[in-house]
Amino acid sequence: MEIKLNNSNKFKIIEIDNTHYRDLFLLKSDDVNLVISLETFNILKLLKEKGKAKIANLSKELKELIKHNLVICSDANLDISSSLYIWLHLTDECNLDCKYCYIPSLHSKNKIRDGFFEKLAEVIIRDKSKYNEVNLKLAGGEPFLTLKSWKIGFNFFVKELRENGIALNIRVISNLTIINDEIINFIKNYRINLSFSIDSLNSENSRIFYRKNVNSSAKVLENLKILNNSGITPSAMITVDKSNYKSVKDLVEYLIDNDIVFRISDDKGESNFTDEFEFALNQTIDLLNKAAKNDKDIIYKFLISDLNTLYPKAEPCSMGKTGTAIYMNGDIFFCHTEFGTENKLGNLWSINSLDETIRSGYHKHLNLSSDCDKCSYRAICAGGCPLYRVNGKSPQCTTYQNIIRNVVELYEKCE
Repeated sequence: MEIKLNNSNKFKIIEIDNTHYRDLFLLKSDDVNLVISLETFNILKLLKEKGKAKIANLSKELKELIKHNLVICSDANLDISSSLYIWLHLTDECNLDCKYCYIPSLHSKNKIRDGFFEKLAEVIIRDKSKYNEVNLKLAGGEPFLTLKSWKIGFNFFVKELRENGIALNIRVISNLTIINDEIINFIKNYRINLSFSIDSLNSENSRIFYRKNVNSSAKVLENLKILNNSGITPSAMITVDKSNYKSVKDLVEYLIDNDIVFRISDDKGESNFTDEFEFALNQTIDLLNKAAKNDKDIIYKFLISDLNTLYPKAEPCSMGKTGTAIYMNGDIFFCHTEFGTENKLGNLWSINSLDETIRSGYHKHLNLSSDCDKCSYRAICAGGCPLYRVNGKSPQCTTYQNIIRNVVELYEKCE
């Protein structure tokens, strides 16, 4: 098997200067930004010098180069399959009115389209040469509110993918206010990973309310104990803004003490609270450092916003490459924050290829500021969410830079 450069594409390689993430490079061209390893860098260097080379084992990064036609492989049957990531919006119904909810269609009367899961299975299987694994996030609204309406179709979908040799990983995004035996059995039967929203232990500092303006914090903690007693350990999602940033410390301490994985992020609709967000993050880092000193294994127990602190990448997320968001009528979007807008990329019932439809949204990642390319944390921040950038970079740029330094130091201490 031989590979060679596609001479019609021009690209440049930028070294990522960071003490913790060694031997990483950013490959930039007109249609792709990839983080590559030293191994792939050496291969590209060899290709430039000799025009082609024989490569025994292809790295993941090199497969990406082949997929983007920057590198040509002599073996047309080469398997460059990858994982597919789909955010599935199953309902607009929700029993809460969270102040930070970004779903424009929430509380609509729309219902999931008949044959939705059957059509999704058909489209994925049609493209299965491109994917060997599918990662689903089932969300809403509150997906467990309408479980009975989509459970049968979902069961068909799971069987179809398994029969076609496609691995399936499932996560449900829930507000954790509804738990019963049916839901618990559903979670266990499908080996579902569960994530829930919580922003404070103290109801006075929480922004998550029932539609009757009654706080849901106590119910969430009660249901969390029920799940734990059933052998289910969900992960937590914390959204920080001016109303709860002072109470985040107690919540994070509770999650660490109870060995619960958590993600802490800023409210995307609030770009003017950088001081408060940094305050909450600094308190979080202090608690994580304290846990590390007590020999707690915390490296894989937390995520911060859109940052790729564990595995540097060229983009902050998979959307537009191997990831997409699909509304319950089959409309396909770059991101779930666009549901209810005119920004759809296509529809399950009319597209020829899901892979091609997904990649038609990749250009949204390319509006980066030139400052980002010069930044030593380029592959960790990746400019933040492309839909919320201001002048080509995250509104939390300075905050991110400061917190990344602290996270890297924490990783080095743990190592």
